[in-house]
Amino acid sequence: MLHEGDTIPGFPSVDVFVYLIQPQLEKLREPAMDLLQDVYHMLESMAQGIVDRTFARFPSMIPEVMDIITTVLQAERERTREVAEAIIDCEQNYL
Repeated sequence: MLHEGDTIPGFPSVDVFVYLIQPQLEKLREPAMDLLQDVYHMLESMAQGIVDRTFARFPSMIPEVMDIITTVLQAERERTREVAEAIIDCEQNYL
């Protein structure tokens, strides 16, 4: 309790810190969602390359396999988006 910020002469209060950090936390949301989208595209691209090589002898199966992979990746991207937004919301609400 000795170093609580508002008890140190000349040190700004905790309210000032919260006021200053709140807009900065909101700025994390867009880059986090952009990163999530970039990772999704990278995984999709890697999957396409792997499927193309693996099913080269059976090209008619490639679209079907990619549909399954894309569906799974989209579902996981959505769940990851929800978790990332929840973490950012928790950080904002904690303050």
